[in-house]
Amino acid sequence: LIEYAAFFGSTQIFKYLFLNEKKFNQSLFLYAIHGENPEIIHILVERKFKNEYNLYRQCFIESIKCHHNEIANYIESNFLKSLSNDDDFDVFIQSIKYRNYCYFPKEIQNDKYFYFLCKYNYIKLVDCFLMNSNMNVNNKTIFDVFIFKIFNEGVLILNNI
Repeated sequence: LIEYAAFFGSTQIFKYLFLNEKKFNQSLFLYAIHGENPEIIHILVERKFKNEYNLYRQCFIESIKCHHNEIANYIESNFLKSLSNDDDFDVFIQSIKYRNYCYFPKEIQNDKYFYFLCKYNYIKLVDCFLMNSNMNVNNKTIFDVFIFKIFNEGVLILNNI
């Protein structure tokens, strides 16, 4: 019930269940993000959870997926002050995948971004990227990212000879 209350942003029901429950799961944060209720999120933030950085990072990515940019900005500015390069790349992938343009990088200079622009059909951006860079599409970095994604997603296409 508490998960439903968080998901639908029902503050009164959530508060009642929260005060009467003893065990809480970290997934409540994800439900609260979908509910987009700042009061419920604030209640959860006051409670301490294990691995807070990973939890807030996961919530940040989820809020990007849901296009709840105010929540994403709140989490980023208060709990994720310094994102690593890997985190920045994950944010880029999620913003591309879910078309949340607020989190697109200002500049795309790395060749590994090219694969994801192609994968998610950003044809104009791919075209601009190819026209404005001296990138070689047969570059090993792009090929490695492509092969990694194929095996990671469990997709392997064999051509009959």
